[in-house]
Amino acid sequence: MIKKIIIGVIWTIGCIVLGVKLAEWKNLGPNKRPTDERSWLSIIYDDSKHQHVVLKSMEHDFDVHYVKNAKPNCFNPYFPAVYIVATGTYDRWLHIIRTTDCRLDQCYAAFIDTWPEGYPFYTWGQSFSDAPIITYGLMYKPWSSWVGHVYAVQVDEENKTIQCVGGISWGYQLPWWSLRPVMILPSALTENDWQTDWNVFETALPGYKNIKE
Repeated sequence: MIKKIIIGVIWTIGCIVLGVKLAEWKNLGPNKRPTDERSWLSIIYDDSKHQHVVLKSMEHDFDVHYVKNAKPNCFNPYFPAVYIVATGTYDRWLHIIRTTDCRLDQCYAAFIDTWPEGYPFYTWGQSFSDAPIITYGLMYKPWSSWVGHVYAVQVDEENKTIQCVGGISWGYQLPWWSLRPVMILPSALTENDWQTDWNVFETALPGYKNIKE
């Protein structure tokens, strides 16, 4: 009888300790970005996880390379990463983010992902790359899903016009049943998607006109 009581007490204490550990669990934070600007995407780090698809958006091909979950030594451990190149004439990229069930102190229905902060374009050049990461725990998820719409655009600063080549939707989910992010696979965006997102972009680009090819 005493033996059963002792085993029961030990088992109860073990369950309590395990419960506390699970409640305190948090994902790994970002690692230091390597010197090689592309290698931090994990696509170079782990060819076995690297996947590739060509998607057609607004009559242009988008060459999308991605990993669903980065290796632990990458900049964004276990989060997805993408690297995108498109056909057509463009010189910059715009990136808009939407989250669902946001639990942060300050949440937005949609916000422009920029660097540096306040600059409306995500990046210049012929390629787009991103490896998002955020801190979350087993008992706390800042949002349920993070969806990015990335567009290749040609900008004429003299005439203040922006012409969209096309775009890709991608992102990740943070479901309660999973310890790791679940990637939302890349898909092609349409002209209607661009027109909807332009309503957000134009607030950060006063005086610019959205034109078609």
